[in-house]
Amino acid sequence: MLSESERRVITEHCLDHIVATCKDCQRAYRLSEIGADVLGRRFHFCPTCRLDLTDALRLHLLSCQAISDSLEMRVKRSKILIKESEGLQMAAWVLAAESEALAQRVLETMRSHHAAGGPSRVAQIADVLVTHGPICAECLARQTDSSADALSRDIAQIRLSIHITEARGTCGTCGTIGTVISFGSERTRGNDQGAA
Repeated sequence: MLSESERRVITEHCLDHIVATCKDCQRAYRLSEIGADVLGRRFHFCPTCRLDLTDALRLHLLSCQAISDSLEMRVKRSKILIKESEGLQMAAWVLAAESEALAQRVLETMRSHHAAGGPSRVAQIADVLVTHGPICAECLARQTDSSADALSRDIAQIRLSIHITEARGTCGTCGTIGTVISFGSERTRGNDQGAA
């Protein structure tokens, strides 16, 4: 009896041609013409003389051109898929390397701009506030080399993460009394100086 896989292969590829020849009768048969006795548990026999044709079917499985062509086609498709997969993997590696190189260049560019341009505007404002204490907007703009509008935008951005106050007091740089800018802890000192 043929195995399940042998039956599957022969029915998939060999329904349209001769699959076995009876040695006694010298007759050739297609798969649909071969006898099968389910009750007697005899399969694949010559319908004329009842000779077992299982070995002839197995021999056909080994020599069938249709099966060979199908296997060759599958091997070719597998090779193509493997090459495509390798190509995609190589492309992914190249993209990853290019992305890493690009990220490195961006970081280096940012570092060089930061080094060439000196400290950032936030760092400049923080440095002036720490050094000079409460300071008026005009003095802070002069000290950080920025316009009043740019200073307003920068302070609004800084306020999102650092507590900065604007209160009535005396400017530690020019001595004018009015609104002064300082870190949150400087509010009292600015008001004290304004009151003095």
